[in-house]
Amino acid sequence: MKRKHLSLLASLLTVLFVLPIMVSCGGDETSSTSNTSAVSQIVSEESTSSRKDVKDNLPVKDFGGRDFVIFCRTEHKYEFAESETATDFINDVIQKRNDIVEDRFGVNIKTFDVIGNWGPHTDFFTTLRSHLQSGEDEYQLVAGYAAIIPAMISEGIFQNWKDIDYIDLDQPWWSSDLNDELTINNKLFLLTGDISITLWENMCAMFYNKTLAKDATLPDLYELVRDGEWTYDKMTEYARLATKDDGNGVVGKEDTFGYISAKTTQVDIYQDAFDLSVTQKNSQGVPEFTMNNQKTSQAVTMLYDFLCQSDYTYTDFTTTVETTADQEQYTMFGEGRALFIPARLQWGEYINQYQIEYGILPMPKFDVEQTSYYSSSIDNFSMVAVPYTVQDTEFVGIITEALCAESYRNVVEDYYQTILRSRYVNDQGSAEMIDIIRDGLKFNFGYIYSYTLGWPAHQINICINNNNADFTSLWQASEDIFKNNLEDHLKIYLD
Repeated sequence: MKRKHLSLLASLLTVLFVLPIMVSCGGDETSSTSNTSAVSQIVSEESTSSRKDVKDNLPVKDFGGRDFVIFCRTEHKYEFAESETATDFINDVIQKRNDIVEDRFGVNIKTFDVIGNWGPHTDFFTTLRSHLQSGEDEYQLVAGYAAIIPAMISEGIFQNWKDIDYIDLDQPWWSSDLNDELTINNKLFLLTGDISITLWENMCAMFYNKTLAKDATLPDLYELVRDGEWTYDKMTEYARLATKDDGNGVVGKEDTFGYISAKTTQVDIYQDAFDLSVTQKNSQGVPEFTMNNQKTSQAVTMLYDFLCQSDYTYTDFTTTVETTADQEQYTMFGEGRALFIPARLQWGEYINQYQIEYGILPMPKFDVEQTSYYSSSIDNFSMVAVPYTVQDTEFVGIITEALCAESYRNVVEDYYQTILRSRYVNDQGSAEMIDIIRDGLKFNFGYIYSYTLGWPAHQINICINNNNADFTSLWQASEDIFKNNLEDHLKIYLD
């Protein structure tokens, strides 16, 4: 898989999400001193890196106090400006980045935020459309929900990033893998990279309970990963060994399970883990559906047998007035009643509330023949676009590039210095695993466009939720719809 280094939170992943996960729950002064020394060494090594020395290709420019306004989701406003939902630290580092860009180019970075996560996402885009219909050049950048914003591309309301001067896609702060996947006929309407903290917060991994692994006499799971033998079969085998009945004869959340997850995006992430592409580009560089094949059918059978038929899994999580399905899951895991849970790396922040020793692994391979470990970022991250109302595209190109570059150069350094300052490094294995997860991050046109195309990338999920292992029949029932939708949405690229 082609992938250049995406760096703002590339190193941040090892720090922000892993090191808090690995915080020592206790220890004597000697171990504390030793761990603090290790932290100091890492900070020193990172601080002497060449990250801050990477130059952009931006000109000397003073825009005389012009406003640069970003239309963004309220829930993730913290990516661009101070937010009540963010910690003081997040607000500080983002403001520091903005100050650098504002001083350098004589601009004022502002946001206009609208609630826009799943559910209210329709209101987000309705509001955006109504503002753009006025024709006024109000917003220079739109930062939208990655799963939903592709639906707006065919409306012709976004400009081609390839036509925006000073956006340098060869720089390490942009996601070259996603950019390559979403570029068709030299047209690219959406970008992501170090400007989007949410890209990394939503990266998926397999958390595991070290105590339960030891009780089940499992081998060193880190070593299993290193040897290329961490597979789905191994995971299901170990889940069976770790499952325990509490003695009342009734299967429920009070028992200890080998594996827990909701039947939501935690099912979807196996598509990337198993290297199943919804679409692939043909010889003309145009995406075509390639998902309906023998390997996909085999994968569905594997997931069905494990998630729907085995006694080693618990998947009955629902959102209620009192709690969400996510909260139910990390509570159950945090209380020590599950060996494995597939989760966003950000969940480490919540699991750290519990006294549990755990580690992180990449998602398992389909089988030992698979050459690499692959990972997903849950599609709630932000992708940025330039609305058609923008008149001065040079202005947008310069400031957008500057924000992404400063995120690369400075935000990550502040994260290292602050997060590491009071953290203990006691699990280098998990840190190594995060590097593997990060390096295996995959993107796919068909998955990014799934909502827009009628959910082709979610057919595996639909099978599992319907207790149905017949993927081929399900796909064939909607295949013509998928193809027609794809043809329609490709027109703006191919015209």
